Amino acid sequence: MPPSVPSPPISDSEKPTAIQNESKDDVGITTNTHHTFKNHDPNWAGDDVDFSNVDEKKVLRKMDLRLLPMLALLYLLSFLDRGNIGNAKIEGLTDDLHMTGPQYNWCLTVFFFTYCAFEVPSNLM
Repeated sequence: MPPSVPSPPISDSEKPTAIQNESKDDVGITTNTHHTFKNHDPNWAGDDVDFSNVDEKKVLRKMDLRLLPMLALLYLLSFLDRGNIGNAKIEGLTDDLHMTGPQYNWCLTVFFFTYCAFEVPSNLM
């Protein structure tokens, strides 16, 4: 097998340049919707990309508006799930399963410890 030959240095005119179509979303933040690269080199590491024109406050606001409602909904569903065991006791869970008070407390303990143990891995997935 022949030894690999290093590629010659890339001149500025050969570096990939992005042609971007800009649009404004519902918050008024300009986003790039389409990227077309001409003279794209797959070995280009992108070290000379300039992010100085990115407004950090707008990016954070956009992330907040997209992530926080979804996370709040997930938190609400999680709270409802944990709160339903108390409602089930009121509606007759202990009578239907012929449980005593300490048995119900042990069930709650097992439920909450397993819930706490598996909550983080399930959120990571």
